[in-house]
Amino acid sequence: MKIWADGSPWVGNIAATYPYLDNETVHAAGIPVGPTRESALNYTPAELDDLLDSFSDDDWQFAVHVNGDYALDVVLDSYQRELTRCALLGTDHRWRVKHVGGARKDQFERAAKLGVAVSMAPFQFLYWGDVLDGTLFPHRIGSQWQRFADAVDAGASVSFHNDGSVSPPIPLRNIQAAVTRHTFSGEEHGPEQRMSLDDALRAHTVVAAQHIRRPDLGSITTGKRADFTVLSADPYQVDPARIEKDIEVRGTWRDGRALDLDAFDQQIRDFAGRTELLEKMLTRLASSASKRGRSRSADSADETPAESTTESPTQASEESPAETPAS
Repeated sequence: MKIWADGSPWVGNIAATYPYLDNETVHAAGIPVGPTRESALNYTPAELDDLLDSFSDDDWQFAVHVNGDYALDVVLDSYQRELTRCALLGTDHRWRVKHVGGARKDQFERAAKLGVAVSMAPFQFLYWGDVLDGTLFPHRIGSQWQRFADAVDAGASVSFHNDGSVSPPIPLRNIQAAVTRHTFSGEEHGPEQRMSLDDALRAHTVVAAQHIRRPDLGSITTGKRADFTVLSADPYQVDPARIEKDIEVRGTWRDGRALDLDAFDQQIRDFAGRTELLEKMLTRLASSASKRGRSRSADSADETPAESTTESPTQASEESPAETPAS
């Protein structure tokens, strides 16, 4: 079950103890200056407790979207209370927190002690790192967004993910960002938060599979599903800054079978073509219905006495379209 504890940094609704900066960009985005704290929480601590309490006894696995450090404290407090109540502390519960862009090192240490999995979002740093560092937040906060090294050093179980509708789900691009701390523009921010290549590869494979309770995935091992990709080069032999450019995905295998990627791409094109055709058909139907409606309105107007004050169907549909029957 996914729960949203707060929002996103670029729209100003993360619950954080640190301030947004007072500048033109922040004002143009309509973001209030200063720390947001509890004002940006989606749930009060009591509400979050009640939500966890309602489902934890049914063996739900929780994943909480949280970005601000204030919100993460609230989530970890709630997790600790509920894990204690359910006697799950010290077990392999795999409750997790997602994104954790503005988290502190001590929070990763606490997550590790609670057995809370940490799913990080390299795309936040990759695409918005330049504006996070020194525009939205002070350098001490923005340059450290997505503290990859701190999370690993704290002993947390770290995986990577993408928000597919927000950023392209390209694992090699995420891995490159994590090991170089270079944003999409090529700028470097917080090099001390670099992650090793080994940890970054595991975050997108073995650990990610563990977090979603899929022991049959994540590595090429006897007894597991043969789900893997074939790369054009060994990531350990490539310049970290050129991982995405110098490595191509040559093939994708699922359940031991090679996928026909050309056929898959054609399916996508066919689907797009059918969608476009459907949109054209709907547009024509709507246009035809509109013409028939105007024709009936004209016929009705011819039959209506001049002294009548009754509205025509055309006038009624303009004022209350939801009440007009479809043709």
